[in-house]
Amino acid sequence: MSKLAHIGIVVNDLDHSLDFYQNILDCQVTDKYQDSHVSIVFVNYGDTIIELIKDKQGNSKKENGMIDHIAFEVENIEEKVNVLKKRNIKCLFKKPLEFNNWKIFFFEGPNKEKLEFLQKIS
Repeated sequence: MSKLAHIGIVVNDLDHSLDFYQNILDCQVTDKYQDSHVSIVFVNYGDTIIELIKDKQGNSKKENGMIDHIAFEVENIEEKVNVLKKRNIKCLFKKPLEFNNWKIFFFEGPNKEKLEFLQKIS
């Protein structure tokens, strides 16, 4: 793995959360994504990216806390997915998906935490 890519946090109010991260923590917006199901804003704090996730369907309440996932940027996502499958790690997707210039793949950690591998699409 090359680095911790980002931490995804489910938010109840995206505008309020964005105001907090920008004006209290001095984070800068680096990217945004929106579709009919979700609004996402990426902000940076130094070398750390925080992904603020607002579920438009009203499913913002999390059973296991507000941190949705931790993402790790990798050089070769298919290689990492094969390692997961060989070790019988619970995979949340059948194969990597393409999302906003990234290949992404979610899997479950040993304590049922949701983890993500992602690879930049060149």
